Amino acid sequence: MNYIRYWQSSGESERTSIRVSESHEQIAKKGVYSGGTAPYGYTYIKSGEVNKMGKELLKLVPYEKELVIVRDIFNMVYEWGYGSNRIAKHLNEKGAPTRHGGRWSTATINTMLRSPIYKGYMAYGKRSVKSGSSLMINREEWILPEKPNKNLIFGPENV
Repeated sequence: MNYIRYWQSSGESERTSIRVSESHEQIAKKGVYSGGTAPYGYTYIKSGEVNKMGKELLKLVPYEKELVIVRDIFNMVYEWGYGSNRIAKHLNEKGAPTRHGGRWSTATINTMLRSPIYKGYMAYGKRSVKSGSSLMINREEWILPEKPNKNLIFGPENV
């Protein structure tokens, strides 16, 4: 008897997981930010829209306090030809604040430069969690909206 209950609940769990994944894909294709911590240079504001559950949705917008630093990072790459190591060193020497008061690292700069969000695209499906470990998914398989959100672009779209 317990085996039947386990089998039923296992099937329902899988169906719920599929529905959630499909919902996230639809949100990504619309270009709506689906949550989590806002990337550096962005913040959330109330969008004025309400979801099916009656919860007010948030909208991702550039954050003025961090905007100058993000622009500096992209300028250092595309105008000065700096690499991520040199950018991190420059920001630390200049005393540019990180969100949590730490130091800028090469890894942080690399993540920012590779992130589609700074080109106006909110991606879904960049990682897959199988067997408890997180795996990167090929960029070609990411789910992106058809058009970038022009209000979120910091770097060149075609890079």
